[in-house]
Amino acid sequence: MAMLLESWKTKNYFAYTVELKLRDGEVYGIVSFEIPTPEVKYTKENGVIAIDINALPIHLAVAEVSRTGELLSYAYASVIGMLKYAPQLNIDKDIASAYVIDRRALGFKEDMPENYEKL
Repeated sequence: MAMLLESWKTKNYFAYTVELKLRDGEVYGIVSFEIPTPEVKYTKENGVIAIDINALPIHLAVAEVSRTGELLSYAYASVIGMLKYAPQLNIDKDIASAYVIDRRALGFKEDMPENYEKL
């Protein structure tokens, strides 16, 4: 509604469609127009979201990490997620793996602990 009022005040008009219908002796009017879509920006300013589409039981795991989260190398995302974050955060291994990927996307780095590499 604000867009219509602004258009009327500034005389900056735009295209619209009006449809009139007669139903049971009553006239109904429908006005439609397009609202400009804002430009989409992808940034890591507020964090990132990782999606693992190979997770069990529903083949989807999602993890969200704030911009201050740690980031790991992609090579051991599943292993690090399963051994480090799943027990710490009480989440399943698939969400933990997505969490690791999120942290990497933020630019943080975490090495695989030495004892874990021996497994």
